[in-house]
Amino acid sequence: MSRIVIERIVIENQSPLAIHSGGRELGFDTQIAKDWNSLPYIPATSFVGVWRSVLKSMNLDIDESRWFGSARGNGKASRIHVSDGLLLNSHYRISYGIMSLKARESDAIYEKFQNEKSAVRERCRINYRGASKHEGKFDESIIPSGMRFVFDIRTEIDSDQEYKEFRGMLRGLASRGFSLGSGVTNGHGDMKIVGLAEFNRDMSAITDYAAFSGEMRKFLSEENIPRKADDIFSSDIGDAESWKKLAELHLKADDSWRIGNIFKDKMSKSYAEEYVSWRDGGCDFKERVVICGSSIKGIIAHRTDYHYRKLKMERESDKSYAAESVLPNDFRNCDISAPLKELFGTADGNDGAKAGLIVVDDAVVENAGQTIKRTHNRIDVFSRGVFSGALFSEERIYRPEFSLRLWLKGDFNKRISDRLVLEALYRTITDIKEGFLPISTGNGRQAGTLSLKEDGKSMFDCGLLGMGE
Repeated sequence: MSRIVIERIVIENQSPLAIHSGGRELGFDTQIAKDWNSLPYIPATSFVGVWRSVLKSMNLDIDESRWFGSARGNGKASRIHVSDGLLLNSHYRISYGIMSLKARESDAIYEKFQNEKSAVRERCRINYRGASKHEGKFDESIIPSGMRFVFDIRTEIDSDQEYKEFRGMLRGLASRGFSLGSGVTNGHGDMKIVGLAEFNRDMSAITDYAAFSGEMRKFLSEENIPRKADDIFSSDIGDAESWKKLAELHLKADDSWRIGNIFKDKMSKSYAEEYVSWRDGGCDFKERVVICGSSIKGIIAHRTDYHYRKLKMERESDKSYAAESVLPNDFRNCDISAPLKELFGTADGNDGAKAGLIVVDDAVVENAGQTIKRTHNRIDVFSRGVFSGALFSEERIYRPEFSLRLWLKGDFNKRISDRLVLEALYRTITDIKEGFLPISTGNGRQAGTLSLKEDGKSMFDCGLLGMGE
């Protein structure tokens, strides 16, 4: 039996996507990868590379080199062919050819990418004091959440067993580990399968090749875009998860709250991002307040470093603990403790950049429309009078709710040798649960205290860290 199988898959980025070209946009540090129509796309190499990485973490009895090929020995060509991921327009279609500028500007989604500048997240590195590091500010071009891309995966199979293997491999696309682009440990590139259609034909049974060719062209046409996913993605993939959920905390602010430092209409407001919301017949662009995963991760890293140093000093004062101290004598130039860099990753050092073992998702703020206005001014410390021109206002959200989701890489236990790191992380998450770690702007004014919602939905798998409640 020889069959040709084509899977047309539609994926949607649940969080901002950052696949960079290696170049720079005008005035920004990074540039997103774009196709021949100056539209964002997902290179097939990125898709296949992440897919193969996820498959290695799955308990599947397959020969990876037989499917994806190998460069070793005499070499072997891949039996799986994947197209680049093309961006869907607002009418749920793709374009294979070169579009006119007028056609691109007339579409609600395509028009967003016709300007030279893309959507951007501004970021800065945090030092051990929890403040911005000198010369540590940078920005990152992103593709907003909710964009949908179409891939075609083609292969030829010779038996029912091979077909079963191939379908099992597709399930890896539903794993939490299937995240594309850069910054995945900061919550970027989280993907979801929203559509799947299959073209499956027995080549030995074809008698009318003209009709067969017409069927294939119709299946691969620009208008034939699947809107529903297959049942294989809704089934439990069990040990296929390369990331394990450590905690999901549903939080509520005790008072007014704000995140970020965005100025609109001469007022400081919470950070908000545009995203795409799909509906039957089209899509809408909406805006939502977001706590960036990188911000949450920076806060958690700083508090974990504090707990680690505290635990280290406690152990060093105990003569029965003979581990070598890693506490620096001079704190003025120190960064995050070296053992924590394996957990949170690093962008410098002798070993170069290294991805961390913890993933922090973006947190979408609910009921962000309930706001209050606060006015501040700067007071002279001597005269107690108001500084001239130092009056400013801010818009704060009244008692918002949001959920924090943290994931750990499946093999973190093998890569972290210092158990104090895990204990420090345990104490940090406990601080969040008990309201001792603000996640907001202006927390020095008690503006970011949080409480755990009593809805019974929060979870913290402290057993992963070897701790008990």
